[in-house]
Amino acid sequence: MNLFFSYTDSTGATITEEQFKKAEDELYKSYDQQDVSFGRIYNESDNVFQELPDDIMEKILKKSYETFSGQISYDEFKEAVNTIRTSN
Repeated sequence: MNLFFSYTDSTGATITEEQFKKAEDELYKSYDQQDVSFGRIYNESDNVFQELPDDIMEKILKKSYETFSGQISYDEFKEAVNTIRTSN
């Protein structure tokens, strides 16, 4: 599968990728930019996550969201998951 990207302005006129990125940077200059990473929190092939009790799954998902939104670090997330899994 080959991906093709095209860029247009608010009037529908074609613009270059560079023009798009410049406009994007200008439009969102007041927003903080940060790198985020995504990781798996369970082994899908073994359905480990799905086999957890609902209350445990809920706690882990909440911690996952806190990690995604930058409230806690990934290391804090891993520690919290270990605590959640062993406290029940």
